[in-house]
Amino acid sequence: MGNQFGQYTKKDVLILGLDGAGKTALLSTLKMGNILTFTGTHYETIDVNGVSLSCLDLSGRNKERPMIHLSTPTAAAFIHVVDSSDKVRLDQSLDELIKFVLLEKKTSGTVVMVLANKQDIPGCMSALEIQEALTLKYTFSPNSSLAHTVFVRQCSVLTKEGMHEALGEFVEQMQLKRSGHAKPGLLSLDEQNKVDDVHGSSGKLRKENQNDSVALSKVKAFFKNPFCLFQLK
Repeated sequence: MGNQFGQYTKKDVLILGLDGAGKTALLSTLKMGNILTFTGTHYETIDVNGVSLSCLDLSGRNKERPMIHLSTPTAAAFIHVVDSSDKVRLDQSLDELIKFVLLEKKTSGTVVMVLANKQDIPGCMSALEIQEALTLKYTFSPNSSLAHTVFVRQCSVLTKEGMHEALGEFVEQMQLKRSGHAKPGLLSLDEQNKVDDVHGSSGKLRKENQNDSVALSKVKAFFKNPFCLFQLK
């Protein structure tokens, strides 16, 4: 299949978030396959499912925060990275997302993915918890002139679990936005489950879960009666 963006293949994506959230780790892992350390602003062009994205990673350091206002007008989409293990600074992180993106007229109508990173850390907040915290701070109105397409997803850049799936969905939403079919407002996790049903991914997951259940049943039966193994198919 050809590239669905055609001549508009390159899209400027701004990666935001507090220091230590994993912005640079995300970009370097997507570009080079491993986590590298950079200081200051970092720019890379990455490929996600055959789509080229021009990504600008802005430093999360306080002294460089004013740079965000200079960069947001040129961005077609945003990835706001949250450290899911940092419960103390969650409010600060979400406040910056609201201030620099959701309330900014120059970013209206763009795709915004809130990426709940560091899911590998025990006791971290889930995507649902971060979504609920965001809705307590900001009222999403699809009819607003500032309506963005916003969704929260979780991943671990360190283990790469969920990372490529989240970026794949991010690109899909950008394609929907370009074609005029993107849904404004907050795409809740419940809504995503419905989308998965249409595309068959959750059906696949249910099948995998069913297979796991069958396997577990066989193991239990074996311990009850080892000879039953020859009867199980």
